[in-house]
Amino acid sequence: MKNTKECPKCHSHNIIRIDGDVRGYGAGNNIMTGLTIFSAVEVNRYLCCDCGYSEEWIDLEDIEKVKASDKAQRIITTRKTGGLFLGYKPISTSPTS
Repeated sequence: MKNTKECPKCHSHNIIRIDGDVRGYGAGNNIMTGLTIFSAVEVNRYLCCDCGYSEEWIDLEDIEKVKASDKAQRIITTRKTGGLFLGYKPISTSPTS
């Protein structure tokens, strides 16, 4: 919806954006990447006003901040399972050997 400006469910163009926000104690629509609200990354919502479908998006410039967080985990999949969820593995920020 963010890029196409069209709802993928009902094909409406009646889309609104609800900006993410950060408030005290981590309240708001955000991802805490550290211990304080200054480390929070805002999560923006896109809502179809006709069917209620919604999506959440993080701005591209904030993705690296989330990936570098200790809270980030990568989903592990294999071809044998057809991409089904198998578990989580922390994202390593150090080079692999």
